[in-house]
Amino acid sequence: MAIENIVLPDEEVLASAGQFYATDNRLLRYSKLLWWQEIDEVSYNHLVSLPLLSYRPSSLAYLGFLVILLAIGGLMIVSLVSSLIPGAEAGTALFKLLLVLGVILEIIWFFLPISFYQVRAVGLGDKDATRWRIGKVGSEQTQKLVAAIQEHRPRG
Repeated sequence: MAIENIVLPDEEVLASAGQFYATDNRLLRYSKLLWWQEIDEVSYNHLVSLPLLSYRPSSLAYLGFLVILLAIGGLMIVSLVSSLIPGAEAGTALFKLLLVLGVILEIIWFFLPISFYQVRAVGLGDKDATRWRIGKVGSEQTQKLVAAIQEHRPRG
């Protein structure tokens, strides 16, 4: 089944981005997977807000910190071994590379948060929040979708 089969006969798709479709009556979330499909909808009358949010994934920070700790520990062990056995500095380059990688992960975590538009509507709970995130906020398609939603949702 395609999106054309979901849209009502008197309904027009105004904009789309990813799995989201803004019609003149409602916002649809349609994702087709291998053997099944998911179809969700929010009427514009039930739409509460559409804020632009961002967050930094903590897993990236933890991974960067762990890699830095591993690199520092490795450098300390190599330094200890080389002081006991002169000329035994075999793993220094690997641990320096790990240190640089860990710092890069921390920089990415700090300077590149993940941004998205969060659809908030009556009847959508916290469990639904991740499914109703409109990503790629800088894309032209997403901007058109958000503009269509803002234009058709009731003010109040």
